[in-house]
Amino acid sequence: MKKAVDPYVLSFDSESVRYRQQRHQQNRHHWMICLAKSPDKLVSWGHAPTHELADSEARNELKDLLSGLTQGGHVSQQHHAVPPVRS
Repeated sequence: MKKAVDPYVLSFDSESVRYRQQRHQQNRHHWMICLAKSPDKLVSWGHAPTHELADSEARNELKDLLSGLTQGGHVSQQHHAVPPVRS
């Protein structure tokens, strides 16, 4: 899914991953922000364990980019942890 926020394009993707010492796979939700004029130019990216968290982090990064607080790059998972899978 892609959303345009001029001058950026925000997109989401998910993948199934298996973290160390876990028996079950989980989804990891990626978000990417590219330049609208150069869609192959990645400006910022990150991932989260849920789509809701990925969406929230991406929107916060968009606000920071638009206001000039950041120039982009990888946004690390500082606000949440991957929830453990219980067997």
